[in-house]
Amino acid sequence: LVDDEELIDVDAYGRPSLRDILTQEESARYKAIHYHNRPNVMVTEMQMICEHIRRLGFLCQRSAYDLYHECEQVLDAYKQCERVATTPVPYQYLHMVNFVTFFCVFTAPFVFPVDYMYLTPVPSAILALTYFGGSKIGEAIEKPFNWTFPNHDLSGVGWRIHKENSTIHKKMMTQQNKGSFTPPNAPTL
Repeated sequence: LVDDEELIDVDAYGRPSLRDILTQEESARYKAIHYHNRPNVMVTEMQMICEHIRRLGFLCQRSAYDLYHECEQVLDAYKQCERVATTPVPYQYLHMVNFVTFFCVFTAPFVFPVDYMYLTPVPSAILALTYFGGSKIGEAIEKPFNWTFPNHDLSGVGWRIHKENSTIHKKMMTQQNKGSFTPPNAPTL
C-alpha cells in the first residue's frame, strides 16, 4: 500500500506523472496536505493568481468570474466523482442479484427439454453466458473510476488538460517576451 504522502511520488498511472510536472517545492507543499484537500488548495491558488492579475488590470472582471465559476464546477464534479467512487453497493442488492442469476441459470435445463429435447445444453449455455456476463459487466461498472479497462481514462483526461494548459502558458510567455503582456509583480505560473 502507498501512503497518502507518497501518492505524488508513486504516480504510476499518470501521464504525465505528477513527479515530472511538480517542482520539489510544490511536491513537498502538496505532500503536507491531505489528498482530499489538494484540489481545494489548487483551486484556491488559481483563484488567487487570477484575482491578482485582475487587480493589476490585465484580466477583465467577466473573465475572472468565468474562471471562478469553472473552478466551482470542477470542485463540484470532483465531489460527485468521490461520492460515486466511495458509495458501496448494498449487500442485499448483491445477494438478490446473485440469487436470481443462480436460480434462472440452474432451473433453465428443466424448462428447455420440452422444446429442445437433446439440444437442451445449447440454450442453457447461452442463457448462462448471458446472465453471468451481465453480472460481470455489472461488477465492472460498479467502480467507474479505476485505472483498468473499461473504466474512464483518467490519465487521458489529465494528459489533455496538461497539454492545453502548457500551450496556454507558452503562448502567454511568448506574448510577455514580445512586450505585449508584461504584468508587474505577477505571480509565476
